[in-house]
Amino acid sequence: MCINFFKKNKEPEFNPGALESPLDNRDIALSVVQAKIEHRELPEAYMVPYKLRISDQGITPHCVGYSAATMKEEKERREKIPVDFDGDWLYNECKKIDGYSGDGTYLRTVFQVLKNVGAKPLGGSESDAANYKIGAYAALDDISIEGIKRAIYENGVIQVLFKGTKAGWSYLLKGYIRTPKAGETIWGHAVALIGWNKNNLIGQNSWGSNWGDGAFFYFDEKYPIKEGWAILVDLPSDFKFAKKPEYAFLNDLKLGMKNEEVKMLQECLKYEDCFPIKIESTGLFGSVTLGAVKKFQEKYSIIPTAGYVGTITRTKLNQLFSKVV
Repeated sequence: MCINFFKKNKEPEFNPGALESPLDNRDIALSVVQAKIEHRELPEAYMVPYKLRISDQGITPHCVGYSAATMKEEKERREKIPVDFDGDWLYNECKKIDGYSGDGTYLRTVFQVLKNVGAKPLGGSESDAANYKIGAYAALDDISIEGIKRAIYENGVIQVLFKGTKAGWSYLLKGYIRTPKAGETIWGHAVALIGWNKNNLIGQNSWGSNWGDGAFFYFDEKYPIKEGWAILVDLPSDFKFAKKPEYAFLNDLKLGMKNEEVKMLQECLKYEDCFPIKIESTGLFGSVTLGAVKKFQEKYSIIPTAGYVGTITRTKLNQLFSKVV
């Protein structure tokens, strides 16, 4: 849940905003990635070394979009690009694909948006979003204090989900949030975590500078986190993507076939991030192509996900890639 705009000396109202992401075994676990690198010793205190914008989501339930914008803004500062992103736009893109009809969205969904669509700069156009994509992300499977510190130290700003209450996140606490108490209405809220000091982890909220310690807040191991996410790969803003294929599919395609149309299918599946980019498009419909078609069908909710390019799958491919309107 997210907070409404409020004035000094007046407690805010709350609206739902952050939902726990459903279990998906396809998620990359951060510990698996970190296990392959040599860990540096964690300092007693640490803050990401970039000045980040203090945002205010106002009366909207858009905390997932706003905290994700903060994450992406940190990545741009690493490139010395002082661009800020539209949290409302990110949230609205999530609502196009999350399948949830109420207020709020899942944390995983905003990372899917960042990877597949990008982030729209404040004051920019829809088309600008494609210049600000991420390449990969991971779920924090170790959400202990040590695991969270490690994630921040090695990946930068991370996004996490808290379960909290109005009283536990009151502006009167000056940012020292507390866990819910019995009888209090509990909600979910997404925020960015940016560092730690000797006693607490430090987060940055999206409720404006009047809340907390100038938008910052503090908590320790007594306050559990429900889930967290990190950006593994951030694409440079001048990254050039492969040119979108243009092709009209006229025939059904299946395992065992080999022709130019299958080759174009493979190129289109690469563009859709369904076919391994490093594997040559040979025009042979083998097991790799079969799996890629299934992934494409799953992506666009085509049933059955059998790996056979029939009428429904071919129609979707032509909607995406055919020059014929």
